[in-house]
Amino acid sequence: IGIDQGIFSLQNVTDPEVFDILATDVIPQVDRIVVAGR
Repeated sequence: IGIDQGIFSLQNVTDPEVFDILATDVIPQVDRIVVAGR
């Protein structure tokens, strides 16, 4: 069993735009990263 995890922090969690950027820009790019060893 393997667990793939990424941890990062957001500086301004009170701004809803931050979560929009996370959902539209960051997550799709991270999803394209090939996991090593698989």
